[in-house]
Amino acid sequence: MSNLLAFPMYAVDRGETRALWLAVQHLLAARGVPVGGAPGWPESDLLAHWQQPELILSQTCGYPLVTQLPEVQVVGCFHYTAAGCEGSQYRSFLVVREEDRHLTLADFRGRRAVCNSEDSQSGYNALRKKVAPLIVDGPFFSQTSFSGSHRQSLIDVQRGKSDIAAIDCVTWALLERHEPERLAGLAAFDR
Repeated sequence: MSNLLAFPMYAVDRGETRALWLAVQHLLAARGVPVGGAPGWPESDLLAHWQQPELILSQTCGYPLVTQLPEVQVVGCFHYTAAGCEGSQYRSFLVVREEDRHLTLADFRGRRAVCNSEDSQSGYNALRKKVAPLIVDGPFFSQTSFSGSHRQSLIDVQRGKSDIAAIDCVTWALLERHEPERLAGLAAFDR
């Protein structure tokens, strides 16, 4: 079986993801390493994808990398040029509906948060860290739900199902470029 190659983390635009996949495939082939797989999202869940013995190169969020993937070896880190990125570092944006953009984070006490998943640094842990100093007695948010993706978190905020979400700046920039309707009526009010 050939070595698997995939870039699942920011597969917003199929053309761009495919171009990246083909460029890396070409570089590996030039070094005698044949690859297979698919440019974007793997068929299986991500944790299973990252643990496939045939996997030669992929992308992972930093949190599952350090907490659930001890057998995975880091070979590099992308340096994105999206607003909020500085070298290999990035930020999450706190996103709310446009009409709430004037509020402060403290104003969201008792409101509903949505996160992509519990193993997400940018969508869950970043939000937890940001609200931690504001917690006095009991939970800060009245409800915290998990949507399964940054895209779905944005939809939940747009539709009023949730009031706030943390979205990584690379996802935000890619959606701004390729799917601006995902950001309609939303505002990033804090980092």
